[in-house]
Amino acid sequence: MTAAPAPQDVPGAAPQIAGLWRRLFALSIDGLILALVGGCLGLVLSDYLSRVGGWGWTIGFAIVVIYFGVLNSGTGGGQTIGKRLARIRVVGSDGKELSLDKSLARAAVLWIPYFLSGAPLELVLPMWFAGILTYLMFGVGLSIVYLFIFNRKTRQSLHDQLVGSYVVMADSVMAPGAGTLWRGHYAVILAIMILAVAVPLAVRQLGQSELYSSLLASQQVITKEPAVEYARINVQTDINIEDGKRRSRRLVLVRVVLSSKATDVEALANKVARLVLNTSPEGGKHGRDRGAGLVWI
Repeated sequence: MTAAPAPQDVPGAAPQIAGLWRRLFALSIDGLILALVGGCLGLVLSDYLSRVGGWGWTIGFAIVVIYFGVLNSGTGGGQTIGKRLARIRVVGSDGKELSLDKSLARAAVLWIPYFLSGAPLELVLPMWFAGILTYLMFGVGLSIVYLFIFNRKTRQSLHDQLVGSYVVMADSVMAPGAGTLWRGHYAVILAIMILAVAVPLAVRQLGQSELYSSLLASQQVITKEPAVEYARINVQTDINIEDGKRRSRRLVLVRVVLSSKATDVEALANKVARLVLNTSPEGGKHGRDRGAGLVWI
């Protein structure tokens, strides 16, 4: 008698690729768990997180990458808590669980576009480079979502393509195989990346003004103050309707996180306000002609 072929050797057999909704369910469960962890850390480390400001994203990024990287590897059986509940797991093209380094790389590629969007890169990198990097990461994030939804054959996204991983049913014994991505997907991804950089740059160029450049310079100067840990400046337009007339005003919002060296907070707030008004091409004019108001918290 001859032995029956192993399940992965059965001619015409197909791996049980996990469906979109199961993966979304697993991701939702994992998201809730990480949100609870983040909330607890926020309560415990609130003072520290307020001081580091936008750089707090590095802490969250590390926690998320470790969570997904370790549990989705062979160390965690290829399953996060969400995947265990959804009865799915992460494997390589040979059907075996991923090594820890591959799983960590997979998690980093998946989550860095999200976390990098909150980093104040313009404070440590040239403005043009920080902008392009941010737009590229946005394009990577869109490409991940696109493949996650439309690559229905293997459900592999960029992070899976990078390390050759698949998400399959937990009880699947079929090796997924190498798998090939439809060439049309490459064209769509290329278009997404180009548009993600070109459109914001074009809009930014159209809207580029002396005001924006001066406020960025002010932000960098404020950050160099000994008592300042972090600063970010945003401009928004406030629209009100009074007596049937539409009125608008430009608000310059300055968020400053102080260090333990700060003593006279009110004096520092006034100094920051004067700096912004003096460096803005419109700030001085509006401050003199219309009166400048300062509100600080």
